[in-house]
Amino acid sequence: MSSNTSQPGIINPETPYAFLTPEAAYQTTVSLYVLSGSLAVLCWDVVDNVTNDYKLLFKNKLSLTTAVYFISRIGTLAYAVSATIFETAPTSADCRVFDRVTNAFSSISDSSSALLFFFRIRAVYNQNPRVVVFFFVLWIILLGASITGPVGVIGGNIGQTKYCEDAFAPTYVFSAIIMAVVYDTLVFFAISWRLAKNAHIEMGGIGGGIKVVLLGKYLPMFTKSLLMDGQRYYLLTTISSFLTIIFASIKSVPVPLSTVFATPTLLLTNIMACRVYRNTRFGLFRADDISTANMTRDMPVFNQTQQTGEGSTRGTRHVGGVEISLKSPQLSQREKENRDTAKSRDDLESTADPEKVGC
Repeated sequence: MSSNTSQPGIINPETPYAFLTPEAAYQTTVSLYVLSGSLAVLCWDVVDNVTNDYKLLFKNKLSLTTAVYFISRIGTLAYAVSATIFETAPTSADCRVFDRVTNAFSSISDSSSALLFFFRIRAVYNQNPRVVVFFFVLWIILLGASITGPVGVIGGNIGQTKYCEDAFAPTYVFSAIIMAVVYDTLVFFAISWRLAKNAHIEMGGIGGGIKVVLLGKYLPMFTKSLLMDGQRYYLLTTISSFLTIIFASIKSVPVPLSTVFATPTLLLTNIMACRVYRNTRFGLFRADDISTANMTRDMPVFNQTQQTGEGSTRGTRHVGGVEISLKSPQLSQREKENRDTAKSRDDLESTADPEKVGC
């Protein structure tokens, strides 16, 4: 009987919820559901892209960017698995060490995902070393910010159980998320602007520039596909990052819920960054996105045609940065569109083909 009096009021001292209030237990359960769901989404993405990853690893020449791609995938998966075990399962390991290892995987995932986009910047601005150096410095700063997690967050046991939790997390660890938002924003606008300039589109003032950069107006469909792919990445990751920052900055939000979006944000960032890389690496844009009647109809014509003595029509047109000579009306409209698209794609090959730009 005396052996049962050491833990008064606790029916089962080996369960972590016995040491939490009902409110804290509910909040912790919600965060664990989000964590487990995030791991499931990442596993689904990994399985769904096994074929593409196999081609990257064994059917293509291994490059630096391909190595970084796989480092980011492995680091993200290792973080998601270790974080789920850390939060949900009893362990005999030291919670402080376990937490540092888990957050180290987080740092690897964050920095390597950002590095993939630095390679994209380097490819697009390969003739402008100042821009490349600027974004490399930004990536170094982001790398330093990502290290704050394994350095600052301290893990500990929940009561006397073998379950672990983040016992202390300073606010400066969220600098990694803030820096990621800044980095992604600058990368997005830099690449969007360059794609528009490469296409030699007359922007027509601020309004026209916004239409080109944000909506892909007047761009060849191949360039527009590249642009929209980056926009989807930026939109999803930025919304998730802002939710993480907002929840973490509101002091009235309970601790278990203040970081509930941190793991989904990290995993979503990696999923989208790797998706953009695969699409660019394999050219996974649909053929009907590249060949469409809208391209010729929406593309402004700069040099008007002139009649020749032979009755045929001559002239030039700039499509995607290529000056195309138009001669004789024997070609059908669809054949002209296909020809213009092929030339547009060749002109953008230095941006889209990683083998030619070091990607």
